Amino acid sequence: MKEKNKFSKLLYFIGFGILLCGFIIGLMQAEDGFIAFFTPVVAAAFLGVIYIALGEIIDRLNRLEQNPAVNTLSQREPDCSISSEIDIQDNTEWTFERINQYFKQNDREVTDVQATPEPDLFLIKWGSSYRLVSVKRGIPVVVPKEKLSKHPELVRWLADNPEISKQF
Repeated sequence: MKEKNKFSKLLYFIGFGILLCGFIIGLMQAEDGFIAFFTPVVAAAFLGVIYIALGEIIDRLNRLEQNPAVNTLSQREPDCSISSEIDIQDNTEWTFERINQYFKQNDREVTDVQATPEPDLFLIKWGSSYRLVSVKRGIPVVVPKEKLSKHPELVRWLADNPEISKQF
């Protein structure tokens, strides 16, 4: 496991320090009654947990930045080279580049990208078959065939394009 970010360590340290100080102050004021003990302990617990949570968030974001999610696609399929003529719509050129770049990082080369009637869904081809890819959040994600029924317009489009649906 990688070492924690220095700033997140500092926030952890401050958070636990606040918890400890709040408890000590509460003990010092305990002779004045339960409320005098309870108030600094609860305030310190609240603030300490916020600092610890911020440290955890920063640490997780740092780990995510250093180690982006790995594609879970099968590694058994052969790589393909990109054809020079790609039939995609003009408004999807950036998407093809992004999809191709993403899959190249995961040892896949896309040979074709087909825009679908759905604005954020594309059919990509590597190997001998097409896969449905969503780019809603800016990262291409392969959509399982089981979820195809959630897109009736796409199902109709595939029915109208038998050469693609055979390979899908």
